[in-house]
Amino acid sequence: MENEKPYLKSKREAARYLNIAIPTLERLIKQGRGPVYVRVGSQMRFTPESLVEFIRANSRRDQSSAPTAELVGVSALTGSAGVPAVRQDRAARSLPAGRPRGGQTLCR
Repeated sequence: MENEKPYLKSKREAARYLNIAIPTLERLIKQGRGPVYVRVGSQMRFTPESLVEFIRANSRRDQSSAPTAELVGVSALTGSAGVPAVRQDRAARSLPAGRPRGGQTLCR
């Protein structure tokens, strides 16, 4: 068994094993949050052990151990009142009361 060569998985195989898209795997690696890989020439290869370790490191038992909004970058998407910034933007763009909408004109 000592002479047995370890099997290294390609990006496609690793993404399939993790049940994620290849671009998602590439993004995680670029962010430094992906599985450990081995460089073979210009190719990235993954050991089965590194993929299992990645799954273990990113497993959660319940909601209390899930990452907080600040860790995943959600805070940047919310406004001052915790309302998503998109909703606040829509509210700010709404027309003031009494102003005609949709091409209507006021008859006086």
